[in-house]
Amino acid sequence: MPLLLGAAGVTPLLFGAASVAAGTWFGSWAALPITGALVGAWQGRRLQRDASATRLHGSLRTGLRARLRGRLRGPAPTAALAGVLGWAVLLLAGAARGPVVEVARLAGGVLGGLPSAAFLAVALLFAGLLAGAAGGACGALVQLATARPAPSSPERD
Repeated sequence: MPLLLGAAGVTPLLFGAASVAAGTWFGSWAALPITGALVGAWQGRRLQRDASATRLHGSLRTGLRARLRGRLRGPAPTAALAGVLGWAVLLLAGAARGPVVEVARLAGGVLGGLPSAAFLAVALLFAGLLAGAAGGACGALVQLATARPAPSSPERD
């Protein structure tokens, strides 16, 4: 994954995962969209800066890998992955201290007989969707706010 994200993409991801875990541990699940928005803004600004540099100096990267890297480095995927990683760390810490699987089995039974693994997957999906939605929205707003107009060419009559 670091090869696709690049070294600069790992920093917001790790910061986001640690912030989600700490914010949820000390606060509540409301830390997910807040942290997702911060990570999205960080990624949006960085991508806007990279796009400006590419327009200035030109890009030599083309092809599938470059396009895939660009998609995975966006604000929404980075924030979503940070949310999932942060909650996975919390679930692992909880499993080390107590009966997380038993709680997941009981909660899954209440929710229509979901298996415990499916309940844990739904919890991680919730974290990813919530953080990713906030990150994508905030990243798009930052990109719009910091966009510079493209140089205009003289009109020909």
